Amino acid sequence: MNSTDPRGLILLIEEAQHALTRVTADNRAAIDGAAGTQRLMSEHVSRLHQRLGALAELVEHDSRLSAALSRDVETARIQVDEAHHKAAHVESFAKQTLLRTERAQAHWEYEVDRATKRVAMAEAWVARAAARVRNAETWVSGATAERNAARNSVEAAEAHVGTCEHRLARAHSSLQDAETALAQCESSVSYRTDSHGNTHAVRPDCSGYRSAVFSAQRAVSAAESALRIAKSELASARKRLAAAEKELANARAELAAARHEFAQAQSELTDAREDLRLCRIALAKARMAVRLALESVEHANRALSHAAEGRVAIVAAQVESERVQADNDTQGRLIADLNLIARQAGTFLESGELESRAARSHGIRVADFARAGDTDLAARVDKLIELERTYDFT
Repeated sequence: MNSTDPRGLILLIEEAQHALTRVTADNRAAIDGAAGTQRLMSEHVSRLHQRLGALAELVEHDSRLSAALSRDVETARIQVDEAHHKAAHVESFAKQTLLRTERAQAHWEYEVDRATKRVAMAEAWVARAAARVRNAETWVSGATAERNAARNSVEAAEAHVGTCEHRLARAHSSLQDAETALAQCESSVSYRTDSHGNTHAVRPDCSGYRSAVFSAQRAVSAAESALRIAKSELASARKRLAAAEKELANARAELAAARHEFAQAQSELTDAREDLRLCRIALAKARMAVRLALESVEHANRALSHAAEGRVAIVAAQVESERVQADNDTQGRLIADLNLIARQAGTFLESGELESRAARSHGIRVADFARAGDTDLAARVDKLIELERTYDFT
């Protein structure tokens, strides 16, 4: 039971009532012993002053404690308000961070989708470029075979031309020999004189030589015709070779271009895969940032909730502090009233000493005062009982 408990005051007041009752009894006995009664009353009033002084000190001590509690509650209120403000700021910042991280996650999800499509396009390009390389290699192989065949045809045609030229040369030589033989035959003329003495020129028969010349001429014509055909075939073979060489050059150029495109496609595929890898890493980081931001928002919400609960607790503490202060003030007023009663009792005792020779009259007045005090104290006790019912002082 502390000093602010009305039950303590009730006990004191009831003790004071008992003291006044005893004073009344003593005053009644003052008719036979006024001096003894006066000393007994003085002792009771003195003890009442001492107890009221001690109680006043306790009430003063509780008032200081109540004031200190009020200051502590105010300090706690300021701290809780500051904590609530910071928690609200942190919650706002956490929500903004969550929004930014969600936007970043959406961005990198789009980038991963874009990079995935880029990889697919690069893989398709590599496949097309590889097919182009295979086609170009087939083309080069066919063009090389055609070039080799054309080269062989040219070589054969050149050999045939050489053979035809050799035959033509031999035909010309044979013709020249036949013509020479014919000329010698025709130039071989002999003379004979007949029986009449006439001289006649005798020419040899050169028909065989003429036939040989004719045959040699036909052989030259045939050789010349064969040479023209061989040269025409050689020209055709050379044209075929030139066309084959050009086709092979085109095929080789296509193969080089295809291989260059294939290298570019492979490079693009490498870059696309690296792009996809980096985008996936960034997306993983963005998702982690979103999870962390969500946790931050949850922590901030809990901190804000705790701060709100702290505000409620502070309000309750303020109400309780004000109630305790009000109780202390009430008890202070009650003690002041009791002090007034005690001083009045002292005044009456002093008057009793002066009128000790009129003991009966003084006893009557003291008895009246005691009854009045008892009535007043009873009223105070009723107030304290009502106060005890209103508040819990356990």
